[in-house]
Amino acid sequence: MTRLPIRYLAAFFALIVVAGTTTSAQHVMETRVPRLVPPADPGQVGFLVVAPDRGFLGNDEVRDAFRKFSEAFRAELAFLPWDGDPMRFASPAIERLRLNGASKIAALPLFLAGTHPLLVRVHDAINNTGLDIAVADPFGASYLAEEILIERLSTAGVRPGMPGAPPPDVAVLVVGSGAVDASSTSAMEADLSDTLGRVSRATGLAATDVVVVRGPSGDFDELQSSLDRIRPAADALAKAHDRVLVIPWHLGSRMDSMMDLNGSLRRSLAGVSVEFLAQGVIPDPMATVWMAQEANRWIPPTANEIGYVLMPHGADIDWNESIRQPLAELTQSRLVEYAFSMADPVVLGRAVSRLEERGARAIVLIRVFAQAASFLDRIEYLMGLGDEPGMSMGMGPPPRVRSAAIFATLGGLEDHPAFAEALAARARALSNNPSQEAVLLLGHGAGSDEGNAAWLENLESIASQMQEHEPNFAAFHWANWREDWPDAREEAEAQIHGIIEAERALGRTVLAIPARMTGTGPSQYELSDLDGVQIGAGFAPHPLFARWIGDLITQGEAAMRQIMGWQPDERSRCDSDASLAGVSLKGGRRCDR
Repeated sequence: MTRLPIRYLAAFFALIVVAGTTTSAQHVMETRVPRLVPPADPGQVGFLVVAPDRGFLGNDEVRDAFRKFSEAFRAELAFLPWDGDPMRFASPAIERLRLNGASKIAALPLFLAGTHPLLVRVHDAINNTGLDIAVADPFGASYLAEEILIERLSTAGVRPGMPGAPPPDVAVLVVGSGAVDASSTSAMEADLSDTLGRVSRATGLAATDVVVVRGPSGDFDELQSSLDRIRPAADALAKAHDRVLVIPWHLGSRMDSMMDLNGSLRRSLAGVSVEFLAQGVIPDPMATVWMAQEANRWIPPTANEIGYVLMPHGADIDWNESIRQPLAELTQSRLVEYAFSMADPVVLGRAVSRLEERGARAIVLIRVFAQAASFLDRIEYLMGLGDEPGMSMGMGPPPRVRSAAIFATLGGLEDHPAFAEALAARARALSNNPSQEAVLLLGHGAGSDEGNAAWLENLESIASQMQEHEPNFAAFHWANWREDWPDAREEAEAQIHGIIEAERALGRTVLAIPARMTGTGPSQYELSDLDGVQIGAGFAPHPLFARWIGDLITQGEAAMRQIMGWQPDERSRCDSDASLAGVSLKGGRRCDR
């Protein structure tokens, strides 16, 4: 059977993407609740989940979220009272953790704003105890909390729009709770505005606003005065936009289903043309997942708890197997799953799920791409490491992976010495008379001139390294096909044929070496009929390909051992260990290669 040239396969898959855009662009949430993997060696670390006192029903819902977490980790839950000593329930919980073997305790704040007055008071109280207790980032700072907001919008029919399409005229008013004075109101509103801003970039909201009402401390008039701020804010948005959604984003008072802060919020909006999305932050499984994910950061992983996702571009089964087969021995004794794709959220999510089932608490995504920058923004976004969704692939921003695992990513071939050595071996295997042969390195290239120049710079470096391995070849050339960009491809093809014709005029044979992860790219169908041209193969399945992947796995394991453990933020500084070179970490940090 004749195989379709890559350019036709690319066009075919492009049609699939366009045809599937209607559903694929939607922010489809996972129905699967991620598995919580108990640590193999919890050491002497315990966890204190602290949450604001909400009243009976609200606290009971928090207990439900905590219960599954406590089955996997050494943990206690403490509610923080609004009046009196904020530690009066936390202190006995700390003592229980110590009696249960915890010499180090990390407090996990189930709060949506780091500036919440109760959380600030607990910070101060913990600092004054002199105990070895650290305080983690609050739930609201995690991408998992953002996913709850995005899910609320998706349920209401607000989903990421198509690139280039006019966004729907939807505005959102988020209402928080817990302030005690004007200063804390401003601070909390700034915190929640940051969260809402990130969500807005992912969903294309037309406008946003935040109002934070007072907590249950203080008198009734202060609470009522803060509630009175909601109506004018909602009314202003309603007059300016087609649709306004009001989202309660708080862990506020919920004595029972009737004595619930959301009831007061809804009544304050009577007569205003808005939609009130009444579902609370909790219950939602992401609260439990966040507890486990944050806890995982504080406990070092064993070798058997580190999983690896290998993400090459992918194509047909022959292409895919040329990647998998040389790695069979390397991956046999490790937790490895493949995610052949251009950073597809479904493919990645399936790989992560399988690793969780196999016991992974830490997951390193290894980008098996020619360039380190390929799909990097998108991959970081999918794993909660960055805020920019990256290239849209003709669709809106993708849903992020929901997992309690700790993520990091590294990879990208660039001009790696192993790549150059393997391609030199490919040329040597074709050669009969090096002094009468010219090597032509052929890369994929990019659509933009800037991106294409980066490719050419790498090819020049690879050619220089190849020449050191094989100095007897008559000449080295390099060029890109740019086959995925019709406007640039014609000129690129003309340049490549020009190089070949010039060498043939000198009586030389041209050895066309694909500078690709595997396969030949367009060389096979563009050049195979030309006299005086021999076509080589890409990196895989050369043995040096497996060595390169093995080195990345080794680095990934070392990086995870570095960033996971007591005081993870300190451990995760890019200058803290050489294993973090070229690694993307939580908070959008990209350590230099």
